[in-house]
Amino acid sequence: MLLTLLLVLVELDRVGLTELQPTHDGQDLQAAGAHAQPVPGLLILRFDGPLYTANVRSANRKIIASVDRHPGTEVLVLDATALAQLTITVIEEFAELERELGDRGVSVWMAAVPPNALLTAGQTLRWAELDQADRLYPTALTAVHAFRGRCPGAVPAGRVLLRWPAGHHVRRHLPRPGHGAGQPAH
Repeated sequence: MLLTLLLVLVELDRVGLTELQPTHDGQDLQAAGAHAQPVPGLLILRFDGPLYTANVRSANRKIIASVDRHPGTEVLVLDATALAQLTITVIEEFAELERELGDRGVSVWMAAVPPNALLTAGQTLRWAELDQADRLYPTALTAVHAFRGRCPGAVPAGRVLLRWPAGHHVRRHLPRPGHGAGQPAH
């Protein structure tokens, strides 16, 4: 019984991260490789499994190590597609991660947070602050477009608010007029 518990804890600690990059045409994201193109100053990491109290610190160490392997990173986008649920402990550890990366000059953006995880996260003051700072995006690709289109002090064209569960607002960037009009928004 004790051995089984130990094995479960070891497995929970093995959450992986996948580095994503835009495809050459910029219309999708895929695992970093020959068919993808890095964006200077931007690092996109997708969690490969859920985060729990048991593995969040290990995941944060892996995130920091990934940032350290990419000198010049200004923005880290965390794709949270795999995080069906979030606990308050995980959210608190996220704040620690933000502080540590902020000390290194890296801003953390969140993308693709599933509805159930948003319900918990949306109850925290920190989440509202991220929203106000334009650091929450419905998809990682939307965050890439926002990063590419950013200009200090400027408001990107086409910004609208999306209502997510419990009235939570997330910014979404739509194509600029004449640039993909009639195309689905990313």
